[in-house]
Amino acid sequence: MRKKLTYVMAALCLVLINGSSVVSATTNNNPNLISNNDLESNTVNPANPDTWTTNSWGTNTATFAYLNSGHSGNHSVQTTVSNYQNGDAKWRFDSVPVQSGMSYSYSDWYEASSTTSVWAQYYLSNGTYQYSWLTNDQPSSVWVQNNLNLSTPNLAVSVSIFHVVNTNGSLILDDVYLGLSPECNISNVNGVYNGGFEQTCPSNPSQPADWSPTTSGNPNATFGLTSASHSGSNAVQTSMLNNSGEAGWQSTWQPSLSNQRYNLKFWHNGTTYVYAYVVVQLNDGSIQYLSLMSVPATLNTGWSQYSDNFVTPINTSKVQVIVATSGAGTFTLDDVSLGALTNQNPATFTNGIISLTFDDGDSSTYTNGSPILKSLGLKGTFYLNGANIGLKGYMTTSQVRSLYLGGQEIGSHQYDHINQVNLTPTQLNNELIQNNNYLHSILGSQSLINDFACPYGAYTSTSVNTDMNYYQSNRITDNQFNSKANFNTRQIHAVLVYANTTVNQVKSWIQTAQNNNEWLVLVYHSIGSAPSGGDGQGYATSPTNFNLEMNYLKQTNISVLPVSSALNQILPQEN
Repeated sequence: MRKKLTYVMAALCLVLINGSSVVSATTNNNPNLISNNDLESNTVNPANPDTWTTNSWGTNTATFAYLNSGHSGNHSVQTTVSNYQNGDAKWRFDSVPVQSGMSYSYSDWYEASSTTSVWAQYYLSNGTYQYSWLTNDQPSSVWVQNNLNLSTPNLAVSVSIFHVVNTNGSLILDDVYLGLSPECNISNVNGVYNGGFEQTCPSNPSQPADWSPTTSGNPNATFGLTSASHSGSNAVQTSMLNNSGEAGWQSTWQPSLSNQRYNLKFWHNGTTYVYAYVVVQLNDGSIQYLSLMSVPATLNTGWSQYSDNFVTPINTSKVQVIVATSGAGTFTLDDVSLGALTNQNPATFTNGIISLTFDDGDSSTYTNGSPILKSLGLKGTFYLNGANIGLKGYMTTSQVRSLYLGGQEIGSHQYDHINQVNLTPTQLNNELIQNNNYLHSILGSQSLINDFACPYGAYTSTSVNTDMNYYQSNRITDNQFNSKANFNTRQIHAVLVYANTTVNQVKSWIQTAQNNNEWLVLVYHSIGSAPSGGDGQGYATSPTNFNLEMNYLKQTNISVLPVSSALNQILPQEN
């Protein structure tokens, strides 16, 4: 599942390919914005280079030196840190003016005895500062060069780049460059510049043109081009070693229509889940973020195609696409496309709908949950695994039959609760057929098993193709609402209810669906404080909370429908 993140730094920082220095010169004829970039001028103070100052913060001992040797010329600067606990120390050049939303090239030459970091400090026109981590550099006893491409965020007025020492060690710095990136002609195919990652620019031939790595928080991440592509010669890859932030790739600005429905597609493959955002710039220069769905890891079993829809706000000027993860692991990205769709008219469903779904067949959903549903006249959908029925902690065959005869919908959750990504097509077919046969043996051969929910919310586009051979829908667990813009029977969005989900939170979800005429699918697992089956304690909703939530739901008068009934109401509205 996807983590909900606040884009404190607007997720617009760009990082060095592979997270390490590139020993090569940048070909760039644009002027250097940094005065005294070679550190040779010292007209004000012979012991200090003009337009450069020192800075340190945190708990550490920092010393600074203006050396009489360097990578070129007669001078360089040195930062040394000892007794380090936290913070950093650095030499910094005076901030220089920049244009917002433009691509810049940065380089420096350095020697270092320990790992160092590079940050950008942007000053914005609203009077605030924005800090963006750019890269970590490895120690080197010889001169090596950083080559980075970065894109300035919206409202940026000026910037200074900090190459900092943030551990015990020393750094010598010289010959720093910052200038506009050279222009190169990049093709826009399928609505995205360089969506196949095949083109590069002379300023950085190791990075795909018009795409850059992006981070927020403190991820330990590396980025690079790879030949292990879905199509063509190149794809891009992100590897993240921790769960402390977010790492991924962002496109350059794409031309966009205002108040227009779009479809975003890309192919992905890897060991961690991915999600997408769309950054929208309005005509007045302000920024909005559109959060799209997350998809599970493919576990390197093959490529899977992502597809989700969104509508741009009124007065949209342009958009950026961000594809990222917040989980440890590696993902590869290729063939990104952005296509305009026919706008829905009307733009929303005729009314809000709530569907109550219950996964795994935990016995508590029958003993504690179904009496509350029955007392309020509410109907839900129970997604069951045939292999669990009759086991300790799970429903019996008679309880399943009682639910069905009482008007509750029975859906399929595979015969075994196995991640279908790990199954071959033949194994998945057998799982689906076996579960259908078993459920029909309980409910009768004429009973309808129309809807499916993939175990663990895990799937690939290939496995969903198999699922849809047997069912009219596949429900996932990406914590999104279903709107008329993003509706897709292959990926019915759903919101998980956890043990720590509050009654007020559930109420707010219901109210949002009602206010926006959206379809909210809630996913419960256990209605008890200590379930013996199902997914365990982390998904256990107390009977008291469930009773309060269902009573509130009843009072709102919003439509409460099983998944099949909701689809019967929604599908005719698609146009």
